[in-house]
Amino acid sequence: IAPAFSTFSTKTNTHGEYAFDDIPGGSYTVSFSDCRRHAYLPTSSLFETVVPGATTANANETMVKPGRISGTVTSTSPGGPLSAVCVDVETQGGIFAGYADSGRTGTYTVKNLLPGSYVVEFLDCVRHSYLPQFYDGQTTMAAANLVSITSSTTTANINATMALGGRISGRVTSTAGGGPVAGINVNALACSPTFVCGPPY
Repeated sequence: IAPAFSTFSTKTNTHGEYAFDDIPGGSYTVSFSDCRRHAYLPTSSLFETVVPGATTANANETMVKPGRISGTVTSTSPGGPLSAVCVDVETQGGIFAGYADSGRTGTYTVKNLLPGSYVVEFLDCVRHSYLPQFYDGQTTMAAANLVSITSSTTTANINATMALGGRISGRVTSTAGGGPVAGINVNALACSPTFVCGPPY
């Protein structure tokens, strides 16, 4: 039986062939990684059983080249490119798939994405001045326009124009002397059909 957590490594030759020798009998998960070029996505989809004295053949894999998403983030005020915006890419089930920040010119690229359809969200993670949005200009994940990714292809022009949010400000004081009170949590809950705004409670 193979020792727990034993790892055996090799590389494919110019024909894409590989073989492990002197593998103890047991069950193994076989993974494939393009460690040098990073041109293909890693996989670990094969589960193989090794029998001493026999060759487990046809442990084959087809490597997938990743896709990309790129675009430009701008602002409605003051206008022009907007840097330091977090661009999050998630599956339709909300699973994180990739991330990038917009640069000085507002451009970004999210790399190493599996082929499929994704939700793209734009967040002002640094300034917290601009309203978050989903592609293409949607305010909720449910309404987001999905972005399709194919292998070896950059899906371009996934752009966003960010709008400044409004502000609420004030001062909290004490009835005992009227001085300022630090450390008070202040919450703002949006009125909606499920939460009807009314007098203070």
